[in-house]
Parts: sequence; structure tokens; C-alpha cells
Amino acid sequence: MAVQRFIGSLSNAYFNAVHQKVLASSPLSGRVFWDAEDLDWLIELEKNHHIISDELADFKNASKRNIDKEDLFPGMTSSFGTQPWELLHLMVYGYKIEAIAKHFPKTLALVSRIVPEYCSVTFSTIPSERKDIPEHSDDRNGTLRIHLGLTTPQDGENFISVSGQKRSWQQGKAFVADVTQPHWVRKTSENERTIIIVDFVRPTSKALKWLGYRQFARTKGRKVAQVLNRQYRQILTTVDMN
Repeated sequence: MAVQRFIGSLSNAYFNAVHQKVLASSPLSGRVFWDAEDLDWLIELEKNHHIISDELADFKNASKRNIDKEDLFPGMTSSFGTQPWELLHLMVYGYKIEAIAKHFPKTLALVSRIVPEYCSVTFSTIPSERKDIPEHSDDRNGTLRIHLGLTTPQDGENFISVSGQKRSWQQGKAFVADVTQPHWVRKTSENERTIIIVDFVRPTSKALKWLGYRQFARTKGRKVAQVLNRQYRQILTTVDMN
């Protein structure tokens, strides 16, 4: 255990050091949010949000199963609170989650066509009973994150706060966030909030992409994908998708 902690601390130190070099070289740094005025290809994603929403609705109608974070990582999600948080992974770090991805050909085709160097695609739903996600920072893995609103409450507070700056979700609207910074979520509405999350490799030199994102995906990312592929297969064996 002590050896594993030591190796983990070395790994974190390595990726933190590379992260600083990426920030110093990337045109997408120095801020926590970007939108379609900064990245015009987001407009094309926004125009097609209904295709993504329809495919998700078809999957939910067929599966009749809401998959919670605790279903995917049993006993490992308490830091995000105990209330439900529904997640559906199509791809992580370039590895397809086959049991799920096969049901979303249109979504993956859209993302592949529009988003440069995309690497992860996930649906995230905060159900009616959950009101917040505690503050945390995601891994310094060489990526940035798109949020595209699919189902967004019209009442109450409904936002993500990144380093003290807030951005609300709106149906059919997208923004990019740097979630390596401390962030938290609030949704006071009794209605659910669903977005699609798309991660893409942060623009920088080829060398820094290889040192940062590529190495993270090859090591930590591959392990996450293996766990998710196994968990989703087990979950969907109990579901009749016909």
C-alpha cells in the first residue's frame, strides 16, 4: 500500500508538472470558460443538440434503467455526495465503452465530425432529488470539457461554478470549461438537468500532448475504461433492450 501511494504521488507530480507547461503554451488557457464566440465549431454542435437528445431518449426508453455513479464505481463515490448522479459513458480517453457506444451511433458521428481531438463522451444527469455536487478538481490530464445542455430547468438556480465564476446551462447551448480548476454544481429546481459532456485534447504542441494527455490515457485512462466496460456489461445483462 505504501509503495502504491508513493507511485501515485510520483505520477501526480509528473502530470502536474506537464500541466503547467501545457498552460504556458496553449491558446486556451488563462480563463475557465469559453463559448461559441471563442470556438465557432461549438455552433454546429448546438445546432444538432436535438439529435443527441433523441438518441438518449431512445436509449432510456429501451433500457428503463437509470445508471448511477455508485453502480459504476461501488464504494468509491462518497466524495461526490450520497444522492443519485446518473452517468452514461460512451467513450473515455479514446476507449469506447462498447456496451453503451453501440446505442449512440448518431451522437458519436456528430462529435467525431465537429469536435477536434475529442476523447471522452458522457451523459450526465442530476435527478430531481439532487441539489448540488460538492467542490472538486478533475485530473490534470491535458483536456478541456464541453458542456452541452440537453434538458435544463427553467426555474431556480442551475449552474456550475469554476474558480468562483458561474455559468448556467441552457438547452441547446454549449460552453467549454477548465475543470482542472476547483468547481462545484448547484441545481435548486425539482426538475432534472441533463447535459452531454465531451472532453477534447487541449491545444498545445505535439510533444506536450504526448507527455500529457497521451500518457494519461495510456496509463490511468485505460484502467478507467476497463472498469467501465466491465460494469456496463454487467448492468446491461439484466436489461432487455428490445
